[in-house]
Amino acid sequence: GVSEACSSNRVGAFTSLVVLYIFGCTKLLSLDEFLTPDYLPAVKDIWVACCDELTSLPVDRLHSFTCLQMLVIKDCPKLNTQMVLTLPSSLKNFELESCPGIEYIDNRQLGSTPALEKLKLTHCSTLRSISGSIAVAQVESVYILDCPELTEVRQPLRRGNWHVLCHSE
Repeated sequence: GVSEACSSNRVGAFTSLVVLYIFGCTKLLSLDEFLTPDYLPAVKDIWVACCDELTSLPVDRLHSFTCLQMLVIKDCPKLNTQMVLTLPSSLKNFELESCPGIEYIDNRQLGSTPALEKLKLTHCSTLRSISGSIAVAQVESVYILDCPELTEVRQPLRRGNWHVLCHSE
């Protein structure tokens, strides 16, 4: 079911939108003004892919998307999230692919991400650390490929599937 927070009526541009795809917007520079909980209060899935010039996402507000269950960011080579990406506690699936500007994924200030079931990180050449409460026992599937700078994964999984290849050739 939809939680009360997700179904509440809020004034905003897209109050009923639950799935957002942004794909192939090669000249798009920033989503800072658009990706806000006020504009997208009910969004559950966000997909951002193949945005060659995208340099900015509102990383300081991502954790405020209380309904967000899936976040997929792929092939955004210039994306720089001020080096730290913070995820919302409602997130079930997080995929980050070919985004070399992200160095850290950190959820320490959020306490835990009990909903997270799938974590997929591929071709993130500068990713150094996954810390905080991301890698809790509830995560069922972790896939990390070609993240050669990754040196820290805190709170390792106690069950589920691990697939890790951190070097590239």
